[in-house]
Amino acid sequence: ILPFSKLEDLLILGNKNLFFYYFSSAGKKSTAKIDKLINKLKKNIESNIQNIDYYLLISIMNIYIFPYFKGAFNYFNNVESTLKELKPNLMILSSESHELFVLAGQAAKKNKIKTALIPHGIYGRGSSEYKKGRFKWIDYGFAFGELDRDKFLLSGMKSENIFITGHPFFGKFTPILK
Repeated sequence: ILPFSKLEDLLILGNKNLFFYYFSSAGKKSTAKIDKLINKLKKNIESNIQNIDYYLLISIMNIYIFPYFKGAFNYFNNVESTLKELKPNLMILSSESHELFVLAGQAAKKNKIKTALIPHGIYGRGSSEYKKGRFKWIDYGFAFGELDRDKFLLSGMKSENIFITGHPFFGKFTPILK
């Protein structure tokens, strides 16, 4: 998933040979489902949160969290419909620390599509929960070197699922040692 960089990107969305795709959060199909989900979450908070005032927590979530659920659900649905059309074998994502990448990765997992994480810059953010356990959605790690490989290992990723690729940018500018 990469952002558009020029006008031509908008004109070639139908090209299935692209290496990136734009997914929108626009859509109406999820409103009723999300409203039900939010109401269930509020009831769950009311009955299970005991260490703080549940009403205060719900009030804060009404302002800062719940308004974004519809867009997030639409984004997930749009990613999922694109994946169903394209039927890729692998989805490569450049982040795990932003909700849009997490939603895209979860859509891939739901559709049994393998995922790989290639760090965007210096690797070190993110969650080990995405690499192992119940919430795992990252299957492979593409490391720039041993340090990234070690960070993937420390986060719980299996060694056989980590591939050292080298840095895709610096390789053009550094001399090759013989």
